[in-house]
Amino acid sequence: ARVHAPGMRSVPEKYSSMGCLQTRLIEYFTLTGWGLAFFLLLSSLLSSILQYLNYPTSSAVLPAKKLFFFEAFRASEVTVSATVSSIKQWLVPAVHSTLTIWHLVLHSSLLRGASRRSSIVLTLAFTSAYMLYDLGRILISGTFESELLYVLHHLTTLVYMFSVVSEACGYEINAALIFLGEASNPLMCIWGLYHAPPFGGGLGDSQPPQLITDLFALVYVAARFVFGPPFLAYMFWRVMRGPEKDVSAIAKVIWVVSVIAVIGGSVGFGKEIYESASFGS
Repeated sequence: ARVHAPGMRSVPEKYSSMGCLQTRLIEYFTLTGWGLAFFLLLSSLLSSILQYLNYPTSSAVLPAKKLFFFEAFRASEVTVSATVSSIKQWLVPAVHSTLTIWHLVLHSSLLRGASRRSSIVLTLAFTSAYMLYDLGRILISGTFESELLYVLHHLTTLVYMFSVVSEACGYEINAALIFLGEASNPLMCIWGLYHAPPFGGGLGDSQPPQLITDLFALVYVAARFVFGPPFLAYMFWRVMRGPEKDVSAIAKVIWVVSVIAVIGGSVGFGKEIYESASFGS
């Protein structure tokens, strides 16, 4: 049977009532768990490849727990390559962003109804898995204070996605928000590799080519500050008057505040990268 629920058009009955909240959460957490396993495996694989390529090591000693899959949560201190850690810090999010954008563009746009929604749930779970992976990396590497904005960003995103799954609606606007947030990240990761501390450049140069900086600045500013505010206005309309008007007040607050926080938190870095571009100097 197929029924209509607030914010959802012709969806399977099992997703139409709060009585099936447990079913939705089990699916979401299961997919998130598989995603987390994927990122741990990816981290281990990248570490092995980079160390095999003889990237220079340092005397940096990380705390006991490493995010290297089978060695995860091992209880003895280990000396690792700081260069490998710095480069991997940018490569893993690059893989996440690229796969997420590819999935949204080539899959979600071709699907309709329940199939489209299931595809977006997969994207939500995959992104949640990356957020959990990166939170673990930050806590284990002891960079909590220096990466506080990332921590707040990840926690806000996790709460937002959890609320979407709990409410069983808002999938489409969440997918659009993920796309805007991830659109510039592959370029950002390439840009970041040139600044990978403390070695002055993961690709052997202290400054990225101006073309990389210009492309990154263009996509970042467009996604966050050109399309971001209109998207915020559109979301506000949807939760007040549109398809999502019947969601809980808590979900409305979480959704709107999350978008404002992401856009607002991007202003400082956006200004910096815009000024470093040739068209902003």
